[in-house]
Amino acid sequence: MKLNNNQLKYIIKQKEKGESSTKLAFIYKVSVRHINKIYYNYLKYGKTTLYKTGRKPKIIDKNTENLIINIRNNHPLSGPVAIEKYLIKMGIKVSHNIIYKILLKYNMVNEDLNKKDQRKYVKYEREYSNSLWHIDWTDYNKKEKLIIIEDDASRFIVGLGVYEEENIDNTMETLVKAIELYGKPNEIITDHGTQFFSNGKNGIPGDKNKFQQYLDDNGIKHILARIDHPQTNGKLERLNYTIKRLRPYFSTWDEVVYYYNYERRHMSLSIDDRPVVTPSMAYVEKGGKLYEKQ
Repeated sequence: MKLNNNQLKYIIKQKEKGESSTKLAFIYKVSVRHINKIYYNYLKYGKTTLYKTGRKPKIIDKNTENLIINIRNNHPLSGPVAIEKYLIKMGIKVSHNIIYKILLKYNMVNEDLNKKDQRKYVKYEREYSNSLWHIDWTDYNKKEKLIIIEDDASRFIVGLGVYEEENIDNTMETLVKAIELYGKPNEIITDHGTQFFSNGKNGIPGDKNKFQQYLDDNGIKHILARIDHPQTNGKLERLNYTIKRLRPYFSTWDEVVYYYNYERRHMSLSIDDRPVVTPSMAYVEKGGKLYEKQ
């Protein structure tokens, strides 16, 4: 049971009157040792330190603090847990809660007031690379529209195209290049956009467009996401959000993709209970083969 300040003051007062620690422990449902520790701290430190019954706060030296800031600067958007993993690889153990406080101190992270009572969810991903690719378009700005292709099992970006217009020809160009580099997937999941699917009229599907016909010709199963259900392609939605935030830190989109695939530790990936790995590491260990020129 956690005791509030009024309860602590009452315990001190009763101890000064000669009340036994056993009785007070029974009343507040804590151990006798805890009651004695409260009174000891009061006698040693005074009333302003009534709460000094737990562990002493860990003091981080300036060098470690600077190292945390440097990791954050070299790996944009990395959160406390990711930085904790980088430090572990360097043989340094600092909890992500302490890292969070340091980042907060330097305004490198926003205070999150909504983390309590988060909804639990079950993560689903394919076991092997190239089992399933996600593909979708997203706007970056008025002049740049992105088509992104992501491997489900590894979160590896197998294709990214930057165009001024969303159309089926640009879709095909990026997909064909991705397959030439990494091989064809077993399945591809898309929404019902006209770049991917011929919707037809009055509920009757139209003739297959070039994208659909290409998948058929190459033995790739086409999975359509549920209408008005973005969670079906949620991994790609999250990827879109992340790379858009990364873009200002790099000169080109190629640099963004390289950093995301080969250098950034992905918090949703782990292999054989190892610390968080990069998408490229996961892609290879789950059966994918990297393009030799990367």
